Amino acid sequence: MEELLKKLIEYGLGEREAALYLASLEIGESGMAPVAKKAGIKRSTAYLTFETLEARGLMGSFKMRDGLHFVATKPEIFFAREERRLKELSNLLPKFKELTSTKLGRPKIVYYEGKEGYRIAVEDSLKKPSETIRYIGSYDEVYKVVGADYDRDHYLPRRLKQRIFIKNLSFDDLNDKTKKQIDVETNGEQLRETRHLPSEYKFPSASMIYSNKVIIFAGSQEKVVVVIESVEIAHSEKQKFDLLWDLVGNK
Repeated sequence: MEELLKKLIEYGLGEREAALYLASLEIGESGMAPVAKKAGIKRSTAYLTFETLEARGLMGSFKMRDGLHFVATKPEIFFAREERRLKELSNLLPKFKELTSTKLGRPKIVYYEGKEGYRIAVEDSLKKPSETIRYIGSYDEVYKVVGADYDRDHYLPRRLKQRIFIKNLSFDDLNDKTKKQIDVETNGEQLRETRHLPSEYKFPSASMIYSNKVIIFAGSQEKVVVVIESVEIAHSEKQKFDLLWDLVGNK
């Protein structure tokens, strides 16, 4: 029962809705009082919860001589209906893709916020094996949001597994403890090459450039990430990066 309750909540039902549906399913056709008791909720609350379930097609009611009776929709009927809805929705997938595609040269732009936003954005760079990522900016500011342990324990191992190389144009702004923690100066075996930018030009943001995307991290104060998907913009940013890379030199 606990597993079923958990799955229904993951599906999108509230805890009371899931409990009432399972109770009704177990008891079968009956008045509201025994169903509410089985679900562990007040009868007045159960009626309101029933209305939500009825709207979703998970419960129904009908009149009997002794009053209203309530019944849960059989799982096989519910599953068949959801399967049909999903199929109908999948048929519309091409139209949904049209809404997000980069038509007429317009770039696709997505915003994320907070620690999870940073992680969602940066993990997109791990999708294509043997890619080269260009990173420019402050590692310290990014680590203030996601933590250096995320890079060490999650991002780095997955990047190495995908054989993805990274070129860093970063400021030498990490403390000794963090440097040791992520082994930042180990380049070859970690598929990394690092060149340091002059500290007098330090800025709090950072960017990742790869494939046809540019990720811009605003810094630890704003905690905002902007992902730009554009062939032309990504190409231009790669050219700028390579120019700076050559100007800084292997120092």
